[in-house]
Amino acid sequence: MNQNKLSFESENLQVDWIGFNIQGLINRKQVEQIANYLFRIFGFNSTLIKRINGKWKSESLNYDKLNKFHVSFRHHEYDPEAKSFWVGTKIYFSGKNAAQIYKGIRAQKFDWNIFDLTKTSLARFDLCYFRETKPTEQKGDLELFMEESCQKIRAKSKRRHASWCGNSKGLLMKIGSRLSSNHYRVYEKNHGLEFELELKNQLVKSFQKLLVDNRIKEFEHDLSKHFYKVSLNSFTVNSCYTDWLVNCVRKTVEKQTLDSFLITDYLENSNVKSFAEKEYLFRFFQFLTFIRRFKGVKQYNGDQVYYFITFPVSDFLQFISVPDAARKRQYQLKKILNFLLSLQKLDPIVEIFSDASFRSSVIFPYLAVVKEGKSWVAKISISQRLYSYSYPFFLPKEFLRYKDKYEMEVKLKIIQSLSVSSLEKNFYVEEFLNQFSIPNKKRTQIKKLIIELFDQLKSHKLIETEFGIVRKNGLSITVKQLTPLLLTKSKNIFFHEILYSSF
Repeated sequence: MNQNKLSFESENLQVDWIGFNIQGLINRKQVEQIANYLFRIFGFNSTLIKRINGKWKSESLNYDKLNKFHVSFRHHEYDPEAKSFWVGTKIYFSGKNAAQIYKGIRAQKFDWNIFDLTKTSLARFDLCYFRETKPTEQKGDLELFMEESCQKIRAKSKRRHASWCGNSKGLLMKIGSRLSSNHYRVYEKNHGLEFELELKNQLVKSFQKLLVDNRIKEFEHDLSKHFYKVSLNSFTVNSCYTDWLVNCVRKTVEKQTLDSFLITDYLENSNVKSFAEKEYLFRFFQFLTFIRRFKGVKQYNGDQVYYFITFPVSDFLQFISVPDAARKRQYQLKKILNFLLSLQKLDPIVEIFSDASFRSSVIFPYLAVVKEGKSWVAKISISQRLYSYSYPFFLPKEFLRYKDKYEMEVKLKIIQSLSVSSLEKNFYVEEFLNQFSIPNKKRTQIKKLIIELFDQLKSHKLIETEFGIVRKNGLSITVKQLTPLLLTKSKNIFFHEILYSSF
């Protein structure tokens, strides 16, 4: 399956400012032509701002009380006394006005010929991400996040400015000067936190050609990547306020070959108790990993997009390493056939996934398993959202298959512990081991398997090498190597995900 490019919509990024500079344009009639176009085609009222007797004064160019949007034109003329040497007109769309005009640009309804492109430059472009406040956040968390982020910046560069303060509207953090190419602001707004990046100067001009050539997909992909790169270099990621950033990094980093990895999504609400539910969930992980090997045929059902794939059921059996013994294989084949047919009734199982992609509309609108000759063949339609989905977690090949129920239980529990938004993970080892009424020899085997799997996570550089251990007596220690005896005495094992970036 192909991964989609980043887009403003997929990343929930909003356009908050668009500014253009037109060198040498001070002719009022030419300005009015642009204003009239924006008024007629997009419903923008407009204002012309000029400097008269040392003061900026504005006048209306176009106005209709029914119009909801506004654009400003600002004349700049040669004025040595005011140290104003640039001559031309600046056009800017702010807030909702920027979002509206960009909507027209994105739909390729904007006629760039209204500008003299030889003299026009993209002067400013603001992108922002809004993160809603969550009930789990504590008083003082935001102050700590801002202070740690500022410390991170100061430690990396003495020249890059970073500060935070409080005002009547709430807390505000500023990164970089207003004159810099990247000026970042983070501030409280309407029950949430706004992350706003202001791009200017030669930096924003480097994106101009993509915009005016209507190469919107490339423009949004490149600008989104830049937004995340600057964000990652600016903020601490060990905070609840950067969960959105961590999520993006996880989904965009290049992964190893899909054939050798088990994929999964966030499992914040992974409340599965019975063995049958656990087995079904693990099989679902295997199936999601398996079908990503196929290139689907694009289909349409009304305004919904799906991808159609076919595969021999025996290929899936081989993928999950079902034994070749005829009797065993027939039993497993029957189980797999029932599993495939059940995929159209996923509501109970998908509730454990945090992402809405697994809960929206119908994931598999068409599914049939038919006999062709001596072989069973599966024919499946997959919703576009799931087909193109970027999974945040890839587990090593050692997690892909299991030999018995105990191995499945161990692997699933580690998967559940790992597949959460926080970089710090918690494996409740005492609670996990206490669920088994088994001989000590078998219990020791399970402990050794836990250690082996954590070692695999370390060898693949998916987690840090150190573990935080909370013992049953309440004492805490830090170790680099787990042992069966240590697991016996432990209540919790804390470990940390290593976050990689492709930006």
